[in-house]
Amino acid sequence: MGGGELVVHQLYGIARGHADPRLGDDIFGILHNWGVALYTMAQKANDPATVLTLLDQSAAMLREAGGMKRTDPGVRNALGDALSSRAETLAKQGALPEAMEAYLAARNDGYGGALLIDRMNTDAGIGQAEVHLGVGRLRMEEIFALDTSVQTEAEAAARAEYAAGADVYSRVIAAVTSNRDVRWTFSERSEVLYGYACACAGAGRELQCHEALQDLVSCGGASIVEIAADADFKSVRSKDWFQALRA
Repeated sequence: MGGGELVVHQLYGIARGHADPRLGDDIFGILHNWGVALYTMAQKANDPATVLTLLDQSAAMLREAGGMKRTDPGVRNALGDALSSRAETLAKQGALPEAMEAYLAARNDGYGGALLIDRMNTDAGIGQAEVHLGVGRLRMEEIFALDTSVQTEAEAAARAEYAAGADVYSRVIAAVTSNRDVRWTFSERSEVLYGYACACAGAGRELQCHEALQDLVSCGGASIVEIAADADFKSVRSKDWFQALRA
């Protein structure tokens, strides 16, 4: 944590310690902003231990904030982001059970909580889809450590997660496309479409994967070189339609 970020962290702590709701102080706002600031610090940190510490602190602040205002989807989406980032960090370290636990917490306590408040919340929907994708990847990694007698069942569970993610992505894309009041930036649309393609590949939905990748490549949202190097598309790299994208 840099010097400037440490000062900000300390200032939030001082503000929280002196805040008094009886005087109209916005404790929810302090906790929410503090949690988001800690998450931002974690995104900039390089040491995995520091990242996990910051993310744990972020989640704690956001949980407390969420308990104070139970009708705010934003704080629950922020909690989902912190927990998902924790899961990704743990997965990179090979701590798969802990990563799975963090993903499920992101799904249930974070994005799921936001969707209970606002079932059409776009950020929560994308977050849920990304969690399904992350869990699917973890389940695929776990297969190699399992006895061959249960690998088929485990692979089916992984595909089910990918399929669930693809379904959520599809619903979000349809909802945004039909809503004139919501507009994605080019990068936002590309990121969602890329995630959808990953989920479709994992679920074995080749037609939908092909269509999404064709859209991405044609509009410049992703390069075929980047896509071909992504392990999420390992199952479709040898397909004729994929090779045609590289032509």
